[in-house]
Amino acid sequence: MAEFPELGKNCSLEACKKLDFTPFFCNICENYFCDGHRFNHGCQFKNMNVEQLAATSCDGSKPLKSFLCSMNSCFTCEIIRIDCQRCGLNFCLK
Repeated sequence: MAEFPELGKNCSLEACKKLDFTPFFCNICENYFCDGHRFNHGCQFKNMNVEQLAATSCDGSKPLKSFLCSMNSCFTCEIIRIDCQRCGLNFCLK
């Protein structure tokens, strides 16, 4: 079987180092991670809100529009609009 060392990236988590062919690049810590450590790699990004995360991968030249969830007592904002086909209101993915 042929090996292709130039394909994929090794997970940057020291305890893992798994070769992943669809790695996730974290814009906050600027490292690559496997799917298993995409959201769990000890980075400060999990404490950031959606707008802050999106701004890290943009040049910041235009402000991001956020969409507030229409559910009562939910104050989550998303950077993409998710409309209910039935009522037309915007909801978050929680």
